[in-house]
Amino acid sequence: MAKSTERPFSSLHRGQGCLASASVLSGKSKIIFCFREAPAGSWDSGWRFSSAGTAPDDFWGVEEFEACLLDLVFKKDPRVAAIAFAPPCSTFKRNPEGWFERMIVNR
Repeated sequence: MAKSTERPFSSLHRGQGCLASASVLSGKSKIIFCFREAPAGSWDSGWRFSSAGTAPDDFWGVEEFEACLLDLVFKKDPRVAAIAFAPPCSTFKRNPEGWFERMIVNR
């Protein structure tokens, strides 16, 4: 059985945490949608990663999410590193070639 990646927020390094779907962290699914919002606390980078959803508004409630280190997501999907420094309010979707493209989303 795979070791859980879930951690209490207090154990995450300052600004290096994120939320990722359990299916992405387990390797069952690839990231197809991600966005960055204002951090939820000192532990948070603001990044959210999912294998489902098409806009921030329908992101929540679709999958189960876990707090983890952003570095773990980079290891699962190295192409995330190309968008890592995008500012809050950035939204991306994986294109057919496997790269992340910025989406325009009305919030």
